[in-house]
Amino acid sequence: MVKKGFFSDRAFWAATLRLALPVALQNLLMSSGSMVDSIMVGQLGETALASVGMAGQWMFFFNLMLFGFSSGGAVFVAQYWGVKDMGGIRRTYGMLFIFTLLISLVYALPALFAPRAILALFTDDALVIAEGSMYLSILACGFIFSSMGMTFTTVLRSTESVKLPMAVSMISVGINVALNYVLIFGKLGFPELGLRGAAIATLVSMIASPVMLLAISVVQRNIIAAPPRTVFAFGRADAWKFIRISMPVVLNEVLWALGTMGYHMMFGRLGTGNYSSLSIANTIQGISFVFYAGVCHACAVIVGKSVGAHEMEKAKLDSKRYVALVFGLTVLTGIMIVLLRAPITSLFNVAPEVKATASDVIMVNALCAFVKLVPYITIVGIFRAGGDTKTGTVIDIACLLVIGLPVTFLAAFVFNLSFPLVYAVMVLSENAPKTVLCLWHFVKYKWIQPLTEAAAVGGAAAGGAD
Repeated sequence: MVKKGFFSDRAFWAATLRLALPVALQNLLMSSGSMVDSIMVGQLGETALASVGMAGQWMFFFNLMLFGFSSGGAVFVAQYWGVKDMGGIRRTYGMLFIFTLLISLVYALPALFAPRAILALFTDDALVIAEGSMYLSILACGFIFSSMGMTFTTVLRSTESVKLPMAVSMISVGINVALNYVLIFGKLGFPELGLRGAAIATLVSMIASPVMLLAISVVQRNIIAAPPRTVFAFGRADAWKFIRISMPVVLNEVLWALGTMGYHMMFGRLGTGNYSSLSIANTIQGISFVFYAGVCHACAVIVGKSVGAHEMEKAKLDSKRYVALVFGLTVLTGIMIVLLRAPITSLFNVAPEVKATASDVIMVNALCAFVKLVPYITIVGIFRAGGDTKTGTVIDIACLLVIGLPVTFLAAFVFNLSFPLVYAVMVLSENAPKTVLCLWHFVKYKWIQPLTEAAAVGGAAAGGAD
């Protein structure tokens, strides 16, 4: 039975909108910028589009690793924020900064010195490998800056400072789009650099974002500009606790990234045209995903704060609201995607059959949105915020490695299904069982595992009161 006030709690909706809208707008700006980039690169032909898409996979895996550590850090920051433990927040900031910096080096060095080997994982097309490796080697120079930007953004968002990251993203996206235009096509007196120009434009925007965040933070004197002696004042016990909570999330993202790499290795061998259609579909999917990214962020902060402040019943009620909200959003965004897929795909300068395949893949994403996004909001927005970083990892990876990858391989290379059907098999085989398992764990409330001492006392007092 739905409790009174389930949908009419104005304080809940006000807090959700205040946190979700800036994050959604920030992600919308970034996704829109990515779509504009793809359209501009698409004017150079299918090979250029596929090259960027495959090179982008390495950046995607890198970002997943950053996201893993950042999600782990956000668990601490949100719960510390619930009890206003600023020392704990600063120490988490310092640990997150160091770990993400190390990750950036792990990914930047291969991208800089062995880009062809990376591209060869996804395709055997020599021209795509040549173009993509050039693009990736340029982006590698900005990986360290990306790690800094992720750390700054995570700490600001988790302490409910969402406007500054949004404003900086707006500027950096504008820089990227403007430089893409002048460097790809040789406008305003600049040389026509084609794909190299697109890479340079992206690199400049990668550098600009964290530099602006830090400069403005120094002026505002916010948490990002905290004295280094307080940020790096963590001890061995702090680092071990951070690793213990973060590593399941990092392992989740690493294994999921490897599984996703497996999917893309399959897709890359189903033809450059099919992979180009996937790049188009992913660009459009990224735009629709911004709503869920905003909601998930609001969910993580609000639920994490409640658990940190030992308000367990509020955490349970609010988490239910977010699951219901995601269900409604999947219907609305699904309709929107279906209506817009034709006019958007028409913007790309690719063959008609590539546009047709992209349209079919977009339709699959629209129809299967619910089973893809329920695991997202529960694992990333609820379980992790509650302190349970392990269960989601087990569910996510088991469904990917045991079901999704083998079934997709059979669909692609044994049954030789069409590309849209292979994509549909991938989505459903992995995400349908994952949705069932996530909802089953959600209603048990075992994901409420407080990390702060104040919350632990409250959690012990409320134990078993489901």
